[in-house]
Amino acid sequence: MVGIFSGVAMAAYSLAGRWSARQFADSWTITAYGFLFVAATLHFTQTPASLFSLGAQYDGWLILLALALGPSVFGFGFYTMSLHYLPASTSALIASLEPVMTAIMAIFILGESLNAIQWLGAAITVAAVVLVQNGE
Repeated sequence: MVGIFSGVAMAAYSLAGRWSARQFADSWTITAYGFLFVAATLHFTQTPASLFSLGAQYDGWLILLALALGPSVFGFGFYTMSLHYLPASTSALIASLEPVMTAIMAIFILGESLNAIQWLGAAITVAAVVLVQNGE
């Protein structure tokens, strides 16, 4: 159920982002509104204790800040920017390569390794993107 909901949510984000890209000139404005909506939603679903559970652990807050700015804000910001120039289906298709590219980067940067099943999953994902792009 979580996987299905995640896919539906990403499709809704892509379609709403495409509509917003036509309404607003700046993709960062769209991203800011999106994060504002998420923050308002968190207000209703989280307690202050869970939001501030890191307490005085400054290294944890720095890691959280780096993850919030890097993958979250810039990732969604650049994805939303791509919706100005590409159809939502093309942007989503390119974004589906993210897990494969992340795994490959982890091999080179972090010295991680993939087992045979993980390589097979990566190959299937890349093959699916190539097949869809070629119209087959």
